[in-house]
Amino acid sequence: MSVPSKRRLATALADQPVPASAARSAGARRRPGGGCVAEGGPSLAGPNGAGTGGTGAGATSAPVDVSVADAGSAAAAMPPSYRGLRVWQRALELAAVVHRLSRGFPRVEQYGLTLQLRRAAASVPAQVAAGNARFAPREYAHHVGAAAGAVAEVETLLLLAVRLEYVTADAVAPSLAQAQEITRMLRGLGRAVQLPAAAAGGVRPPIAAEPTRRRVARPRGEEVGGR
Repeated sequence: MSVPSKRRLATALADQPVPASAARSAGARRRPGGGCVAEGGPSLAGPNGAGTGGTGAGATSAPVDVSVADAGSAAAAMPPSYRGLRVWQRALELAAVVHRLSRGFPRVEQYGLTLQLRRAAASVPAQVAAGNARFAPREYAHHVGAAAGAVAEVETLLLLAVRLEYVTADAVAPSLAQAQEITRMLRGLGRAVQLPAAAAGGVRPPIAAEPTRRRVARPRGEEVGGR
């Protein structure tokens, strides 16, 4: 037989499907798209005659996307960012307004009232951010309380600036109203943070005292059992 005849014979045999008996004897299973895949080995014949792997050396497995499964647990483990907190956003706005407002103060107050007011206003969002970065609820609550104290300091210094006639009352009225709003938001945040802090501290409800048993006094010399 010539070489071209042998090639045509090999092509014809490759295009024919594998008999069921031969597949069962080889321990093969049929592929939905055509051909058979041997258990534990490469494919005997694919739809176009190409061998695709089973579990042998040439086998390929579909990639498993674990990011979807891990996304929920990772999000639950990480605290929410302070940038998403409304109180932090409002505090940052107040700090910017106070900084611009204090530009009109006299030069003599550059290292006095102006500096103190700007530091107090900047401390409010900074304390909220620092507390949010802490993973301990008690430390978070401590920073929230410090932020509330800084807001009260800002209000006091603004009122002092009005008394000294560095600024008008109408000019500081929006800032004072915003400061009161931030104080209410900080109180709500502080209550929300203190709940897990109390749980982490192991606070237990009071246990009711057991009733005391009265001991009956027996006459001296009386034996137990009525003897």
